[in-house]
Amino acid sequence: MGVRLQGEGDITKSARIWQKDGAGQSADVPTPITADGKVFVLNDAGRINCFDLQTGDERWSAELPKNRNRYYASPVLAGDKLFCAREDGTVFVGQVSDDSFKQLAENDMGERVLATPVPIRGGLLLRGEEHLFRIGSSQEK
Repeated sequence: MGVRLQGEGDITKSARIWQKDGAGQSADVPTPITADGKVFVLNDAGRINCFDLQTGDERWSAELPKNRNRYYASPVLAGDKLFCAREDGTVFVGQVSDDSFKQLAENDMGERVLATPVPIRGGLLLRGEEHLFRIGSSQEK
């Protein structure tokens, strides 16, 4: 559902821009992310939907590789790269555009990852079950 962040009182109807029934089905934990007029929704099973922020029209959808493990971390967008961490510690990197998703990498961190990755100083922090990982160039500080 797209909702305007303004108004007073009961804004149930007046603030709703659009609504898609079933669009975020099974997206119980990951939080959607918005950028450049798009909304990216990652569901618990690894399906990614991209919607137009203003109309709610679907621009594209994609499936990450099937696995019994779920996605609890929210996706993170850095430029045109979308990072999605699965609970078994596999982190997927995909390139997003207005009309497509292209998977670029699949990285096994070697331990469970439940927390949302954090972009920081040109890199990415990933909190695993036992370690804190920083991914990025050694020249970045």
